[in-house]
Amino acid sequence: MRPASRVPEVRRSMRARARRGVWARGGYAQLGWVVADRLEPVARYAVPLPEGEDADQHDVTAGLDALFHGDAPKWQTLVGVRLQQRDGGDTRDLSLQSRLSLAP
Repeated sequence: MRPASRVPEVRRSMRARARRGVWARGGYAQLGWVVADRLEPVARYAVPLPEGEDADQHDVTAGLDALFHGDAPKWQTLVGVRLQQRDGGDTRDLSLQSRLSLAP
């Protein structure tokens, strides 16, 4: 958690980036398939290219959506890894997301 005194500085930096326009590019491919009208396994591969960074960055994500009534509500669980080069070495950042969507 950041100290309260640093928060306004971070917000100013984000607003300045937004005024300059898009500061990242990239692409992704995503695949999902609904099985028996209840489950949807999904996979995604992304290559975000943040502006000003020369390092390669790759995101690999897999997950499962549980559909309860059509496509809403649904419960999504995703596991992902971000592979990138930082400080002269390779790093792997692992993420786990789980969310319940109640939208009609």
